[in-house]
Amino acid sequence: MENRDVAQGRILIVEDDPAMQYSLSQALEKLPYHLHLASSIMEGRQRFEAEDPDVVLLDINLPDGSGRDLLKVLREQNDEVVVIMLTAFPDLRGAVSCMKDGAFDYLVKPFDLTELKLAIQKGMELKNLKNEVIRLKRQDRSSEKLGDIIGDSALTRGLRSDILQIAQKGHSTVLITGESGTGKELVAKALHQNSSRKNGPLVPVNCSAIPENLVESELFGHEKGAFTNATHAFKGVFELASGGTLFLDEVGELPLATQPKLLRALETRRIKRLGGSREIPIDIRLVSATNRNLEEAVAKGGFREDLYYRLNVVPIVIPSLRERREDIMPILHYSMEAISGKNRMQPLKFSPAAVRLLEKYSWPGNVREMRNLIERLLMLHGQREVQVEIGVKKLPEEIRDSVPVGIQDPESVEVLTLDEVEFNHIRLALNACQGNKSEASRRLGISRNTLKEKLKRYSI
Repeated sequence: MENRDVAQGRILIVEDDPAMQYSLSQALEKLPYHLHLASSIMEGRQRFEAEDPDVVLLDINLPDGSGRDLLKVLREQNDEVVVIMLTAFPDLRGAVSCMKDGAFDYLVKPFDLTELKLAIQKGMELKNLKNEVIRLKRQDRSSEKLGDIIGDSALTRGLRSDILQIAQKGHSTVLITGESGTGKELVAKALHQNSSRKNGPLVPVNCSAIPENLVESELFGHEKGAFTNATHAFKGVFELASGGTLFLDEVGELPLATQPKLLRALETRRIKRLGGSREIPIDIRLVSATNRNLEEAVAKGGFREDLYYRLNVVPIVIPSLRERREDIMPILHYSMEAISGKNRMQPLKFSPAAVRLLEKYSWPGNVREMRNLIERLLMLHGQREVQVEIGVKKLPEEIRDSVPVGIQDPESVEVLTLDEVEFNHIRLALNACQGNKSEASRRLGISRNTLKEKLKRYSI
């Protein structure tokens, strides 16, 4: 029989006494669970494999064997299942044995039905807690906890407005695009936290980090025995994200063989575990992200066109830092406060010349590159008690060399010696000429021998 209320799980009752079956069914029918019945070990195994219950009420004495043997089989197939043993004969040694084999509780008939309901409730709470632990272990524990989309440029204000508007449409599939390091996961978190699904889980998955032979299992889960070493049933991220948001980062890296299965899951809102036959309904919002041009990938046959259109229902494009230069210093200061506080150091400050250089730098790695720079500077120059100023000389050479010093930052001459200016200019010329000394000397307006002498002098 099945409960007609909105079900939160499934209970399998394995009991050969019809009166006890009826009594248990009547007692539990008002709970938010689907109820399934079996009268023997064989039927119990069949119903278990077909229904994948969350809780099993298992009688010890069954017509075709002992419930203890079935307990071991069930726990081997799914070590998350909550098994409550039922018996008419109190046996302390038997109870201890069942608990060692993985039973959650052991009740002696006739038991108080309130006691049974409490045992089921506690068992489900433990099961949900275990699932949450599994989800958190899978979650990418990035140190990036900016909390907000920082900046006051027109592009950033537009991005924030789009996020708030799209977040309210809790079922719309979203595709986030932008260069590497622009903060796509940050946008996905903002979408989740401002939606009606905010109390559900946010499960992020980096598609490029999953071995190709494990992608389907990671997404959809697998049943015991689905492949070598599949010793237990395993929930995929679609099930773990139920009621919340699933974030597929680098979705463009999904293997072609997996793409039609993802498309089917999105269209039917159902999945099948690898090696399983039962369809499992899913209730998720899918947010995907990529720094690839998926239209080009479709044209080259590397990505399915129908899946692309299914993912790109609501697009969000994150602008690069060089497109919103007025946001560079606000983001840098915000990140500096967060990272210095985490490392218990005074935040660094930047000289006016360094600020101008940072604002004019192209930031090819975007926010991620900026955060790496902050961590690097803090480790090299940061102090716990004194606030240190960072001048041009302390910035990495890729930033110093991005534009000729005299053109880019006239005031920086005040903090550099003439030798340092010459050193930087020669190195910039060599970089521009890809190490060709003849071409570099021509551009510098000096002879090749003079250039050699200067290279030797500066140990370049």
